[in-house]
Parts: sequence; structure tokens; C-alpha cells
Amino acid sequence: MPGETARNRGGRHALVYAVTSLCPLKPADIADVTQAAREMLEESEWQAFGLDPAAVEAMARRVIYDQDKPRLGVIARGRDTAVCGVMVAEIDDLDWVLGRRAINVFTFVTHQRAGSLTGPRLIRSFLTWAHSHRVDAVEFGVSSGVRLQSSDRLLRAFGFRPVQRTYLMRSEDTDGQGKHPRSPARKAGISARHDPS
Repeated sequence: MPGETARNRGGRHALVYAVTSLCPLKPADIADVTQAAREMLEESEWQAFGLDPAAVEAMARRVIYDQDKPRLGVIARGRDTAVCGVMVAEIDDLDWVLGRRAINVFTFVTHQRAGSLTGPRLIRSFLTWAHSHRVDAVEFGVSSGVRLQSSDRLLRAFGFRPVQRTYLMRSEDTDGQGKHPRSPARKAGISARHDPS
């Protein structure tokens, strides 16, 4: 995405992106959300699975139309109206314990805007929305497998702390019993269904 050159306080030129606007998702945005999902998938660890456009459209429609639970849908656009980020979140009950949580379902910032204020603005809008619903916890997952260190720094700066991890193994990578052909677990005779600890 093209930027504009501006002189910062030190007199040096810096690349400054056009102003980003955050707006609630509307029916006209559904195609852009699907395209954002496609771009996110192409750069993520999940790219081999392929996109299900109907599922993405259904997710966007739930945010826009369904009233069964609180949902947030925000799209970030540059001055040229190009999409530079999307945030979808919802509120549900916590698993295993009493309470309600706000959780991001889909969050994406284009690689051209990585490191810009787009991500922080989307997160801030998510937090403001979550706190307005008086939730007991706010959960933010990062499962794409890209930009993990910068995402970690950003989320910690907002006050999040890591409490879990996501691990991915494709079924084609195993022998059908949860063992990778070259894994230490296979050599030790440990099944994925057996936890020796």
C-alpha cells in the first residue's frame, strides 16, 4: 500500500501511511472480509488447508445480522478505501469456569500495514467493546504462525499475558496414530493419546 513521505521531529523522512478509518462491518464489506481471509491464509501456517469462502461469509453475516450474542465486526480502511485490517470478536461463556469472555475470532492486518497503528487501533477497539460488555476476561489468540514476536510484544504492551499455545500437526504429517515418522515420540513408543507425565 503506498505511503506518504513526511518529515518527523528529527528532520528525517519517514514513511507515513494514509489515515486509517475503523468502521463497523456492513453487508457491502463481506467480499473484502473474504479477501482479507484469503490473504491471511496465504501467509499463515494454515495455507495448505485452503479457504472456505462460504464459512467466512457466514461468519461476517453472523456479525452483521445475528443477535444471539454480542459480536464485534470492524474493518480498517486506508484513505484510498483499501482494506488494511479486520477484527471479528464475540462474547461467550468461559470454558470450565464461571464467567464470560470476549474473544477474537478473526484478526488480520495486511502485511503492508504490519508495524503500523492499524493493529493497535483494532485491538483498542476490541478492548473498548469488551469492557463495555463487562466481561470477566478478554482472550486474544494468534494462530497464524506469522509475526509472532511482534504480536507478542504488542499484546503484552496492552496488558495481555500468554496463558496457552497453539500447536499444529496436519494429518498427512502423521502415521494415523498421532506419530510423526521422525518424531522422538515415535522412537520412544509414545502415542499422542498417551501422556506419560
